[in-house]
Amino acid sequence: MQFRRFEPADAPSVSALVAHTMMTTNIKDYSAKYLQADIDRMTPQWFIEKAAQTHFYVRVDNDVIKACGAIGSYWGKRDEVSLFAVFVAPEVQGQGFGRQLMGTLLNDPLAEYARRIEIPASITAVGFYQKFGFVGKNGLDSDEAQLVRLERWCPFCTLSTDRIIDQNELALAFFDRSPVAPGHLLVIPKRHCHDFFALTPEELTAIQDLLQRGKAWLEQTSHPDGYNVGFNVNAASGQSVWHAHCHLIPRWTGDVPYARGGIRQILGGD
Repeated sequence: MQFRRFEPADAPSVSALVAHTMMTTNIKDYSAKYLQADIDRMTPQWFIEKAAQTHFYVRVDNDVIKACGAIGSYWGKRDEVSLFAVFVAPEVQGQGFGRQLMGTLLNDPLAEYARRIEIPASITAVGFYQKFGFVGKNGLDSDEAQLVRLERWCPFCTLSTDRIIDQNELALAFFDRSPVAPGHLLVIPKRHCHDFFALTPEELTAIQDLLQRGKAWLEQTSHPDGYNVGFNVNAASGQSVWHAHCHLIPRWTGDVPYARGGIRQILGGD
């Protein structure tokens, strides 16, 4: 069975899973006294309340909850979120449950709209989260709560200035790092916005301005015979970077055996 949303009836099992995991996995990095204080705090009622404030997921195998995790707003901010209560039963660790759980959380709509995701990570789990691109918010030292604050930013919100080839007040352009063709450009709004359809008229105008300037540059430097231009919107379309971006892809006669269909073929993903 895949991950599903938490239900209040799951609370006792989730509480037991967390206690078992802490005393089996986290015990190598924390004292039993420290862990027991956390276990005493994370009662079934605590999980019911946490689930009401977040998108909380569980993985059930043979009627037993084997993993859980939640994602919710970071201090009420719409474009920043945090992960909570991420646990995988010791007996299934290393079997892909953690990777599937992170995939579920990072593909949740809250994550898709966020420019930054934070995790108050246990010392034990730092290496696991680093595999998903999380880095230390203030290095990898633990804080007064004996947790390591990790974060992951939207890659387009933290674009290095040396990659930007053109910009205006509301948008910027840069080369795609996995180009479909030489000169493949991306144009994005400077504001973090997941969805093309949520862009403002002013942002659309700014993007159009850079597309025209990008086309003029390509005409001068590489003389394409045509272009593919477009956005992917949401995972079903192939979007994988959750910051709206427009592809400007130069095309040449004969660059593929069958060009018919155009954007239907070339924009299969981000």
